[in-house]
Amino acid sequence: MLREYAAPYVSDVRTLWELTAYETEELIRAGRKREAARARENELLAYNIGALVMTAFNAPSKYPRSPDAAFGRKHSPASDGGKADFMSIAKQLNRRFADRGNVNDS
Repeated sequence: MLREYAAPYVSDVRTLWELTAYETEELIRAGRKREAARARENELLAYNIGALVMTAFNAPSKYPRSPDAAFGRKHSPASDGGKADFMSIAKQLNRRFADRGNVNDS
């Protein structure tokens, strides 16, 4: 259990055994919180899928035409999967790093 909780934060077993009791407790607390968040997300996904199946079975005419309509999103994702947005953000970050002199041009 401890190894699973610590995996994202601790790179090797030796470091794990050098942690203080408080640090170990914090790792366990963070792991439990992460597991609870995952469980909650899975519950929400299961509920949404169940609601869609129920609608499809009981009232097919009310079944949403798109996933965006089903989950209340007002804007559908870009046709390129958001690549243009990602590229514009990457360009902005590259400009900021270049202004600081932190760009590795290798």
